[in-house]
Amino acid sequence: MATGNRGGESTFGSVGITGQFNIGQAGLQPYARYETIRIDLDAYTESSASPLALQYDALKTHTCSWVLGTEASYGMQFGWGRLTPSARVELRDRSGSTIAQGLWCADRPGTVYLLNQSGVDARSVMATLGVEAAIRGVTFKLEYGTAGSALRDLDGQSIQLQIRTGF
Repeated sequence: MATGNRGGESTFGSVGITGQFNIGQAGLQPYARYETIRIDLDAYTESSASPLALQYDALKTHTCSWVLGTEASYGMQFGWGRLTPSARVELRDRSGSTIAQGLWCADRPGTVYLLNQSGVDARSVMATLGVEAAIRGVTFKLEYGTAGSALRDLDGQSIQLQIRTGF
């Protein structure tokens, strides 16, 4: 068995802007966001009694995304509370650096192997339909979503249930 601890740093940042536009009971909430993540891993060597321990080169990668979206909703007041159906569409453009992880057997440093991962250049779209019910200080939200490549079928599915209350 080989053991080791790899040091490094990861940094994540996000900045966004959103708006809230209401006309009567209808609402529109457009938003834009920039996200970035940078990962820097130090080189390290596994410890092992086996001659198969590996040594890893340092690794650096960076990924960023631009996100544009909007949510439309319509609130309806009833005697028991408020019901708000909604629909959301989000577009994401993500790009990232190529990764080349060098590694070799610790006892034979002359033969270097590279694990390569191509850089990311992807666009995706997400769409959701939901309904929110606010009843006596408790809010229930059920949302169905689908996502996928902007150039292919929407093949990712999700169902989300939220229950919120103050305390």
